[in-house]
Amino acid sequence: MTALVLAGCRPEPLGSYLKALGVFRLVASQADRTATAWWDSDRSCLDSALARDDLVEFLVESYQPTPVLSPWNKDAGFKETSSTATTTLLRIEATEDPRFNAYRQAILVVRQLRARPDWQTLSKQDQVALLRNSLPDAALDWLSASIVVGPERLVYPAVLGTGGNFGRFELSPTSWTASCGFSIRAQRVAPRAAPGLSPPCSTKARRAYEEMRRGSSTRGRLAVSAPQPPGKGPR
Repeated sequence: MTALVLAGCRPEPLGSYLKALGVFRLVASQADRTATAWWDSDRSCLDSALARDDLVEFLVESYQPTPVLSPWNKDAGFKETSSTATTTLLRIEATEDPRFNAYRQAILVVRQLRARPDWQTLSKQDQVALLRNSLPDAALDWLSASIVVGPERLVYPAVLGTGGNFGRFELSPTSWTASCGFSIRAQRVAPRAAPGLSPPCSTKARRAYEEMRRGSSTRGRLAVSAPQPPGKGPR
């Protein structure tokens, strides 16, 4: 096992705290089920079978993004009109990268449901209930975190706004942009499925990856800590 300090993941602000939990969740669910994590003062620590370079390679090349879809919202990428969200969603559908299989399966289900003649006449609560009963398990994590189907009304956990959006700011397309920037390789995009789209893997994202590989990145840098976690174990 290798103990690492995730210098870019701190208890504050909240986004940084959640980033630390996200890294641990991904490693523990997809790379090493025996992984443990804890806080050492204001530093996030991770102990797993992944050494520093292995962790970077896993996050950039191997991890499978959790489907984050909010089709109950108006500007969540499923409209027929052209938008950044719609374009990014097409890129995810077009890539042949097997890491996005769960995303593509979930998107297919959503499109089938939205094609129903009665979709637009359903209440938001009925749409969410139908999605919960139809989406593959991999897509239910986000649905359960962002919106709860109560007996009489929908309930929104405040940390994710009102069902995955804060006003007109949609969280799901923001998540797609981050995933596309680091995860969808340009050479794997199928032009036939998304004509006219520019390569989704941005120069900025690739440069950041190379900096992380060299250890010269000042954002989210990983530093090897003491060989073993504190004696009291994970906390």
